[in-house]
Amino acid sequence: AAALLREARRAYDFEVLQPDFVELPPGTDVLMIVHPPPLSEWQQYLIDQFLMHKGTALIALDPAARAAAVQRGGQAPTSSTLGRVEQTLGVSLAPDVVADRTMALPVNVDAGGGRVAQVAQPLFIAPPPSRMSRSDVVTADLSRPINFGSAGHLVFAERPGVTFEPLIE
Repeated sequence: AAALLREARRAYDFEVLQPDFVELPPGTDVLMIVHPPPLSEWQQYLIDQFLMHKGTALIALDPAARAAAVQRGGQAPTSSTLGRVEQTLGVSLAPDVVADRTMALPVNVDAGGGRVAQVAQPLFIAPPPSRMSRSDVVTADLSRPINFGSAGHLVFAERPGVTFEPLIE
């Protein structure tokens, strides 16, 4: 998330909201929500209204955020949700994570006796460019796999006026 914020600040006017925000900054054009803490009913309403009227957002939810698990003495939520906003959009984050042996990354494990062995870890996957959207500017020019650890997956229910385009499958 830190690298994403650093890059976004290079190209855009950027304002980070506090977890207890009660309004969105005036003139907000795009809403970026990355692994949000539990949202109040009011915050969910603000997000819902922004999406209904402006409609432009980048949303990154996580079913098993490893970094969050070590924050604040293990008290930070490891999964994220948008609450009722997910119902409005017709998209929800499944509670489980993706595992795939064909895209598993090799990880070093203790093989005993001071030896280290590489074992494919199906919870750490690297989808190749062939599994990425070639029509979206975000992924069209990528030429190497993207590594994910305990990646989530979205469940989409069709809604009038809402489009859903997977970038990586």
